[in-house]
Amino acid sequence: LYPFISDLWTLGILRLFHGLATAMFTPLALAMVAELFATRRGEAFGWYTSATQGGGLLGPMIGGAVVYQYGFSPTFFLAGVFGLFALVFFWLIPQTPTPSRVHQHSVATVWKEMREGFHRVCQIPPILITSVVEAAKMMGNGTLMAFLPLYGLVIGLNAAEIGVLFGVQAFTSFIAKPVMGRISDRGARQPLIFGGLCLCGLMVMFIPHIQGYILLLVIAGTFGFGEAIVTSSTTALVADYSEGKDLGAGMGLRGTIMDIGHAGGPLLAGILIHALGYAGGFFCIGVLLLLTATYFGVRMIGIKNPVVL
Repeated sequence: LYPFISDLWTLGILRLFHGLATAMFTPLALAMVAELFATRRGEAFGWYTSATQGGGLLGPMIGGAVVYQYGFSPTFFLAGVFGLFALVFFWLIPQTPTPSRVHQHSVATVWKEMREGFHRVCQIPPILITSVVEAAKMMGNGTLMAFLPLYGLVIGLNAAEIGVLFGVQAFTSFIAKPVMGRISDRGARQPLIFGGLCLCGLMVMFIPHIQGYILLLVIAGTFGFGEAIVTSSTTALVADYSEGKDLGAGMGLRGTIMDIGHAGGPLLAGILIHALGYAGGFFCIGVLLLLTATYFGVRMIGIKNPVVL
């Protein structure tokens, strides 16, 4: 529909519905992955998040090439075709509906069940604490996305070199997520989450003290590795504590808290960098990540995971 819109208000309405569709799709997709791979959730979530990350990397590249050659209308049409292909593949996934999902419910009943599910997961401390860890990780990620390019320009890097930094981070995360998810399935997830977030926090703190490009590449790759550890393990841990009808609500709550961290990270980092400079701003964000990791470690490490049936 995007090529047929020419005024700002209609575009805003379309973007609103696009955002609502994404908000509905993401937690339900995560819940479906959790149900289909109950005993291998870490690995499954690793593959899922790697796939979404891969799409996020390829989309701008393919879209940019098509826009350059053919214009905007064919580009949006191609994106829609890819979406329809994804829908077809979804319907090909074998599913075994549970009895509770076969019955028809009124809209009021559905809304009531949604509120009750959300209320239940909000009262489970491990879900909230783990979601806060994901928010802290995204705060660090958002800080890098917003201010690493500016810092790179300050120390004399060009646009291509800065792009490679993000490419190394994304590629490392992409490769490591399924592997680290599988490792988390074989043991306790909590120590991995703690170590991964500490790694992210330390890398954020190191960045403004490094001007050598090779070392910055190592830092970017290490942050991507820590990011992969946290993402695959936190998603699986939230799913472990959100069994049954509350899986979707648990995934939705995690996503909401995560987005708060992602949006708030650049804002907070901008204020800190303006007041304290790059060294002080990155240091404060890194400390926040380390403090969050410490709180998670104190509250969660040693707690026996719920039994996944």
